[in-house]
Amino acid sequence: MKTNLLTLLSALFFGTAFAQIPQDGLQGYYRLDGNNYENSSTANTTPLAPYPTGGFLLPAPNRFGESDMALKLINQYLDTASNPSVYDFSAENSISLCLWLKIDQTIVDWTGVLNNWADFGIGGYYLGITPNQEIRWNINADPPIDGPSVPTNTWMHIAATYDGNTAFLYIDGNLAAQRVFGTNMLSSVYPFTVGTQANNTNNILPGVLDDVLIYNRAVSQSEIMDIMTVLSIEDMEAFGQAVSLSPNPVSSTLKMSYDHHLGTLTRYELRDSKGMLVDQRAINGVQWDIDFSTLAAGFYVVQLHTADGQTLHKKIIKK
Repeated sequence: MKTNLLTLLSALFFGTAFAQIPQDGLQGYYRLDGNNYENSSTANTTPLAPYPTGGFLLPAPNRFGESDMALKLINQYLDTASNPSVYDFSAENSISLCLWLKIDQTIVDWTGVLNNWADFGIGGYYLGITPNQEIRWNINADPPIDGPSVPTNTWMHIAATYDGNTAFLYIDGNLAAQRVFGTNMLSSVYPFTVGTQANNTNNILPGVLDDVLIYNRAVSQSEIMDIMTVLSIEDMEAFGQAVSLSPNPVSSTLKMSYDHHLGTLTRYELRDSKGMLVDQRAINGVQWDIDFSTLAAGFYVVQLHTADGQTLHKKIIKK
């Protein structure tokens, strides 16, 4: 029994499989955890530097509510002035830009998010927001791609790619727009800029950014899903804290619920202290009950499986 229990605990705490950020072609990875503007990619060491506008860059909660794990822009933007051409991919003629974004105020004018825009026919690429609060993806070809209008005060994942022929725009992993251009990307004299338009910095993004990724190739939709579902141990802990259960210890009915904004649970498995499967069911909705009334007293584990293939664990004591 002791061996089985140790095996179970090892599987619980060391066997969780996490989605991985694709490394092929990854040039820039800016976690933006608080005041960390360093590049976590091994491709280069170029940091994002705050441009001295007199504004503020403040540590902010990320989409899981974890303090100081994202970056809030208040009349302040960042760029790669120390290495302006680091993300000029005109030679590769392909690119991917990915980030988590929450807009804090209604956008009423053109606002750059990630770009090195010089102007139409002059150079650069542009991922930004239109005066109608639509996401725009422009690889310097006319007409650019405009996605749907996006909400304020809501976290969303944005991914924009170009493979040398077709440009794609994804919002929350779903294809929002695409267009065949078959054109060559143009170099820009402006540095890669975060939070405003590189060649016109009048409008600065009022919002929160997290996990900016830059590739010199077009990532696929399945890779974007991997990027979206990457969760650190801290993220998983935050999601786990959003799963509630009561009472514990339990004698008859265990009530469970969770916050679906942080992820989606698809099924559960209930196992005893020897690792034996006692019950398993699909999870439909955000609230459900588990009947413990006929189970022997002791220690149990509820394994909760997420839509992206990860697993959370909750310990339960049956009285």
